[in-house]
Amino acid sequence: MSGPAESPAPRATLDDLATAISEGGVRLVTSDVFDTIVTRDAARPSDVFVSLGHELADAGLLPPDVTPHSFEQARRNAERTARRRIAVDLPTDRAAECTLAEVWGEMPDVLVDDVDAMIARELAHEARRLSPVEPAIEALRSARRAGVPVVLVSDIYLSAVQLEGLLRAIGVPDDSYDEIVTSADHRRSKADGLLDAVIRGRGVDPTAVVHLGDHEIADVATAAALGARPVHVELPDDDRHVERPTLAMRFYSRGRGGDGGITSTMRAMSLGSPHGLDPAWQFGAIGLGPALTGFARWASVTTERLGAPTIHCLLREGGTIADLIGIVRPDGPTTRLVHASRWVDMRAAVVDGTIDEVRAALVRRGPTSVDHVVRAFGCDPDRVRAAWGGQDAIRPDVLDRAVARLIADDDVRDQIVAGAAELRRRVLRQLDRELDLDGDGPIVVCDVGWGGSIQTALERILRAGGVRRPVVGLYFALSATGEERAAMGADLRAYLPTILDDEEISIATRTVAHHADSIERVLTPAIGTLVDVDDDGTPVTADEIEPQPSTLQLARSGVIDMARALAARGLDDAVWVDDPALRAMFAESLAELVAHPSPRIAAALLDWPHDDVGGQHLAPLGGEAVADLVRWSNLRDVETLRRTEPAWIEGIAASTNPALAVQIAAAQRGLPAGELVPPSECGVSRLSAFPVDSDLADPQVAERLAMHPEGWSVLRLRAPYRSLRAIRFDAGDVDAMVQVERFDITIAPADGAATTRSLDDLRVGDLGWVDAVPCSADRYAESAGGHLVVPVDADLGSGPGDLDVIVVFRRWAIAADDPALRPGIRRQATDAIGRLRRVVTRLRP
Repeated sequence: MSGPAESPAPRATLDDLATAISEGGVRLVTSDVFDTIVTRDAARPSDVFVSLGHELADAGLLPPDVTPHSFEQARRNAERTARRRIAVDLPTDRAAECTLAEVWGEMPDVLVDDVDAMIARELAHEARRLSPVEPAIEALRSARRAGVPVVLVSDIYLSAVQLEGLLRAIGVPDDSYDEIVTSADHRRSKADGLLDAVIRGRGVDPTAVVHLGDHEIADVATAAALGARPVHVELPDDDRHVERPTLAMRFYSRGRGGDGGITSTMRAMSLGSPHGLDPAWQFGAIGLGPALTGFARWASVTTERLGAPTIHCLLREGGTIADLIGIVRPDGPTTRLVHASRWVDMRAAVVDGTIDEVRAALVRRGPTSVDHVVRAFGCDPDRVRAAWGGQDAIRPDVLDRAVARLIADDDVRDQIVAGAAELRRRVLRQLDRELDLDGDGPIVVCDVGWGGSIQTALERILRAGGVRRPVVGLYFALSATGEERAAMGADLRAYLPTILDDEEISIATRTVAHHADSIERVLTPAIGTLVDVDDDGTPVTADEIEPQPSTLQLARSGVIDMARALAARGLDDAVWVDDPALRAMFAESLAELVAHPSPRIAAALLDWPHDDVGGQHLAPLGGEAVADLVRWSNLRDVETLRRTEPAWIEGIAASTNPALAVQIAAAQRGLPAGELVPPSECGVSRLSAFPVDSDLADPQVAERLAMHPEGWSVLRLRAPYRSLRAIRFDAGDVDAMVQVERFDITIAPADGAATTRSLDDLRVGDLGWVDAVPCSADRYAESAGGHLVVPVDADLGSGPGDLDVIVVFRRWAIAADDPALRPGIRRQATDAIGRLRRVVTRLRP
């Protein structure tokens, strides 16, 4: 019998190297060079050839028909050809290494007049693109100060002399190493015997050697195989919870000849932070950090270009945005924090009591209740309920009609307008204190974004108060609603591309905005949401501050860490502010991250809290009831689930339903849903609720469902009801065998507590079967048109309330004469006896 699986050894770090040296067990340190002690400002090494091509073109050294990208391809092809030629002459099958002169010797003649001059240009250009990795270099210097020799061993087409010149040119001190050994000089790589030769040449036992390197094979595996101790200065693939660099970033870097050092900064941050292995920290630092850094820089520069002295950062997310602006551009326009919330400002912006104004003030994710309207405007609850035909809650999809009924009642409309006017008076006092209203320039507000609803409200409030200055909104991203407002004249500007900038890329931006809750959470500091304003204009925030899980705090600190690191490198406005390709790259990278997260990222984020309106109804990003459903769902179920309960379905799928996660990713890439999950052969499934004294279902839902890879489907009916006498379930419209995994009916009367009934055994209880037969606790057979009826207790369903029915099931089509469709002899006898008893009862005098 095999024993328990051994846990992998912890990854050795630079700190471990220092410890080993101090303990006296190390006699030699060897180190890789590129991506270990120096790094390029590009996503891939070959991207540097693109920028070299631009430099040569600008100097008139490329023919007119040769583009920088053509040059890059020629340079890469030349290197491959040189390696193949060298391999022919090698005495063994070992990997070939060429020299830089041999590479340039294979370049097309039209690109080379003077090989030595071109080599010098390439080396000078490479030096400008390299930067030292200070912690690694300091570790090597510390080793030498302790008397331990250091040998740099590099798999590179440069000679030791050429590499030494590069290192000196970028400031790597001579006292950080004793010797340089390259594969070009020795015609073999580290994995092909070069590292072994270095160790043997020094006469050192391999167990007394520590080797630094970034490559899993050439450095880590090779050193370990020799008996040396590897220090892996890179995160293993299993520990990279956020892709680095993303596919979009690789394309950007190749197109521009570099990525401005973003990839190398990400790498340095991952390795240098004590939280580098944590998925939540990586989500903040590696996933969101670069894009939010660019946004903060853009917001500051744009405000200055608008001639405004102040950026008004709207709380709550504005608190972190102001911190980021202070990091990336401390000498730019000043930042002011302005308390704002959709709950307060949209109510205060109701001036005329129109449908649009009132709807914007009342809209929320879930049903809108009478209590919500009363809380918003102080209306008479009986008048509101009467306008809604006695209902206590309205579904989001019929809110327009419900608002129209409200304002059709003159008294209710007057109450709404009066309540809004009183709140607006107080909000104007608050804004007079918090806004910079001096000067003639625009009032600039800054927020994470999406629909620009708060900006719209503030403009309306200010106009009502006599302030006519234009308001400009600067946002990280806009949703489809925000794009519509911008197209209709509102001055909403976004860092990530909108449909007005690039129609194709705007799809990625909309994906980011559609899954924005996680980004909002990262930017939301531990302060209460604005719920009211005092009579003197003092903001009133919610007493209960949303929980701040440790994973959320780590993600936020990751964003700040990355902003500081990038700012320290320098942020070129021509790139970070004005380059649309960089912003498009961020949109595509973030869309991939939030729509297709890794399982570790999803698990880290799913318990983050999120509120609905005014700090109320806190729920995790993973949803509540919906979380358990996602593991049974397929792609066609997803939109149904979105309609019934807001949740980060992509994150839940990544954590609990890998098949669904793959389906979502494939659909995002354009594969038709019908090909990914074809509809079930069993036809349309229905859930229907029947009111008392009515044979017309209201509410109901009908869906032509597809199947989960294991055959499961999810059907949900969630809506207000007037009264209830029964729930009917039609699994399909063909002869079928049905297996029920979950059948829950939750009834929440307006005047009572919610009650849930779960059908755990289909053979018992008061269930009604119409052309259907229970076969076991979880299975039944039904003929075409057959269905299951679940009666509702008269007391429970007598009045209005909210209904939530969830059925998880799967179906198989069967023949009409299948024995499962025939009731057993005992069942037939029982039914016959029952009928006789009812006849006898009626005949009795």
